[in-house]
Amino acid sequence: MPLYSFEGKRPTVHPDAWIAPTATLVGDVVVEAGVSIWYGAVIRADLGTITIRAGANIQDNTVIHVGHNGCEIGPNATVGHQCLVHDCTIGEQALVGNGAIVLDGAVVGKRSLVAAGSTVTPGAVIPPESVAMGSPARRSSRSTAPQDSSSTTTPPSTTRWPNATPHPSNWSRTDPRRDLRPPVRRRLPLTAPRPLPHPSSQRLDDQPISI
Repeated sequence: MPLYSFEGKRPTVHPDAWIAPTATLVGDVVVEAGVSIWYGAVIRADLGTITIRAGANIQDNTVIHVGHNGCEIGPNATVGHQCLVHDCTIGEQALVGNGAIVLDGAVVGKRSLVAAGSTVTPGAVIPPESVAMGSPARRSSRSTAPQDSSSTTTPPSTTRWPNATPHPSNWSRTDPRRDLRPPVRRRLPLTAPRPLPHPSSQRLDDQPISI
């Protein structure tokens, strides 16, 4: 996993977290236990701190950036595929749907859901246990998530992935190149060459031309 320091600060990753080999973390990023960060995600903390709390997961190709206020992804929160999360706060067990945008100073409350493709504008506040959708996102209803505080929006397959045993032909957790094998080259059977056709008695220049 690419980890880059910035102005003397480098990412801090808990040993129980799982970072995909193609995810990128830059600067003052804090990743707590049980977090999973998926393929192609970019988390860049060059202007402030980005904290990803325990059990949260950041899905493929999402970008998290920060301004001077700091950015926090709450415990057991889920940020879906190809989201943009910028200098804001995502509450505990909240779910940001695929392709959604959450902008500077916005707050997504605990156990709330931002619908896929929605935009939470700068400074907006989504109350706890709400469903927000649209551009700009507006609260449409209360969340129907279970009230048990121990529940999580994180899919079970996401939490189990770090413990999965990779197939020998797939990527290794530690080195994606270690178990890759070159393709098998098959030799084609040798056959006698086909005889060439006899040359024409007429030259090409003698052929009639249709206009």
